[in-house]
Amino acid sequence: MTDIFKRFYRSPEVENMEGSGIGLYFSNLILEKEKGYMTVDSEYGKGSCFSVFLQNCKN
Repeated sequence: MTDIFKRFYRSPEVENMEGSGIGLYFSNLILEKEKGYMTVDSEYGKGSCFSVFLQNCKN
């Protein structure tokens, strides 16, 4: 798991900006409880692309 999904993780580049570092942690936790997951592709200075995957259930 990458550090950005850890609870209260704050990159040194943004430690002085507003935020608590729990958004991605909670998102990932919810997905895990629903048997899903999240991935990220990121390029420094260009941005990030998050992908969310959920289990396909048919009831």
